[in-house]
Amino acid sequence: MKTISSIKGLVVAQAAVNGGMITNFGGIVARRLVEEGASLHVFASRYPVFGSPPPLAELDALGAIYHGVSLPEQFAPLRDAWTVFRMAWELKRLGVHVLHTRGAVMGAVGRVAGKLAGVPIIFHHQDDLYCREKRLTPNQRRTVAAFERSLSRLTDRTFFVSQAVLDEAIAIGFDPSRCVLVGNDLTESFQQAALSSNNPTDGIWRQLDRVGVPKGAKIIGCIGRLAHIKGMDILIEAASQVLQEFPEWILLIKGNGPLLGPLSDTIKERGLIGRIFLLPEDLPAWELPALYRTFDLFVLPTRREGFGMVFAEAMAMGVPVVGPNIAPVTEVVPQDCGILVGPEDPVELAGVMRQVMADGSLRASLAVRGREHAMRRWCGRTTAADNALATYRAIIAEKSLSNQLA
Repeated sequence: MKTISSIKGLVVAQAAVNGGMITNFGGIVARRLVEEGASLHVFASRYPVFGSPPPLAELDALGAIYHGVSLPEQFAPLRDAWTVFRMAWELKRLGVHVLHTRGAVMGAVGRVAGKLAGVPIIFHHQDDLYCREKRLTPNQRRTVAAFERSLSRLTDRTFFVSQAVLDEAIAIGFDPSRCVLVGNDLTESFQQAALSSNNPTDGIWRQLDRVGVPKGAKIIGCIGRLAHIKGMDILIEAASQVLQEFPEWILLIKGNGPLLGPLSDTIKERGLIGRIFLLPEDLPAWELPALYRTFDLFVLPTRREGFGMVFAEAMAMGVPVVGPNIAPVTEVVPQDCGILVGPEDPVELAGVMRQVMADGSLRASLAVRGREHAMRRWCGRTTAADNALATYRAIIAEKSLSNQLA
């Protein structure tokens, strides 16, 4: 196959319901595209997604042109049909050469729009395959797998961030020749913070003060969407078993989502107000590293992941981690760099939390080993971005698009 070295003049559309997926997880790719002379258009919801408004300033800083679309958080085929046709029309009008979509809802809407517009399509499995959801019955899993397999046939390349999800995709019928294991990069904010010796937390503490977190408390931190998939109910159950034994510790959960109200009610019903704090407010990406640095321990008993980036972020910030012993978290947190426990088991999770909270030397050794691993694997590297851009160039050559570029 002919090799294309330049992407100057390439018109790229990147799309996600939550524009933050592009500015955060896709920020390095987006910046590289613009720096190398491509035109970048971003399609994302004009509505707040899980409490976060469209990141207009961040997209502008990347050099992207924003196109707001009418896509709320959940997929509804009839309601979203207009968005499909409107987006297809825009893709043709803009002369887009490659459409790169992220997320389940935009993965469906965007891929159909791209097919209608005749644009080569990349879909980025930043999240897990939904057919791996354990709450589904066997028949539901087969139905969802068939739907995901059908969508994959609209796609010129499918990006995966973990080997576990890639293996599952091939097992349910994805074309291996169109699957690319790109991996994941830490965002620029986290790479810079990990490589810097100056990371003040004063600004973050002003946020924590507002929700009542006491200064000087030891913090069990958790960052994740407040949805069933993330296992926040398991975390609160485990925390309720250990916090009474450790009065100097509190639990802080940063996130927003459909379970914000129910989780708040659970905390109140269990008498844990003042011991468990929710921080639903959106934080700029550059403030997240400082938030991690306020944590003495990071815990997330997630039920399903496409990768588990929060564990990589915590380790890079020198925070010991506890998570579930499930793939692909096992790809992110090697043995001795964190502690992984059985999934769906708040009793075992509470026991491990109790052990780590009581043993400062254990926390310190986990933090050191985790940080060393994160620095070797993710810091100062842009492996996923390199793999993504190599795929862009391959598609240009494959589709004979080079004669259309400036």
